[in-house]
Amino acid sequence: MNMIEKWIKWNPTDNFNLKYYIDLVRYFSGDLKIYLVSKEKINGEFVTLEFVFDNVYSYRVTNESYCLSSTYFIDKQYLLLSEPKILYSRTFFEVLNSEYMFEFKNMILLKDYKNKIKHYSFVGMEFILDVLSSKMPTFNIISVHNSKILIKK
Repeated sequence: MNMIEKWIKWNPTDNFNLKYYIDLVRYFSGDLKIYLVSKEKINGEFVTLEFVFDNVYSYRVTNESYCLSSTYFIDKQYLLLSEPKILYSRTFFEVLNSEYMFEFKNMILLKDYKNKIKHYSFVGMEFILDVLSSKMPTFNIISVHNSKILIKK
C-alpha cells in the first residue's frame, strides 16, 4: 500500500470529546453494538454510550499495548497540528487510506461496495476497536451513573 493512513477526529456529537473505556462489544447477524464508559465524569456522573452499526463488513479488537508503532505514527501526525498524545485524550476516529481497509477491499469481489466502506476506530483505554461499515453508526446515551462499575442486568 503506497498511501499514508490519515486519522481524522470523528465527533459523533459535540458533547462527547472525552476518553472512553470499551466496556462491551456484541455482534449478531451483521449488527455490531459497542458500549463505552467515560473515563471522566460528565456533570458529576460517568456516562455509558451505545453505538450500533448495521451492515458491518468486518471488525477487529486489538490490545492497545500491541499497537505501539501505530500510536507513535498517529501521535506524530497530530504533533504537527499541535495536538500531541491525541490517542490518550480522544476515542473516536475515522481512518482514511487504512491498511485494514486496503486488505479487506482486496478480498471482496463486489466493486460497488468498495467505495462505500468507511473505517471507524474507537481508541479506548485498553483496546482499539476497528470497524468497517458502509453506514455511520447510531448512538444513544444508555446510562448515567456514579461509579465506573455498572452492573448490567
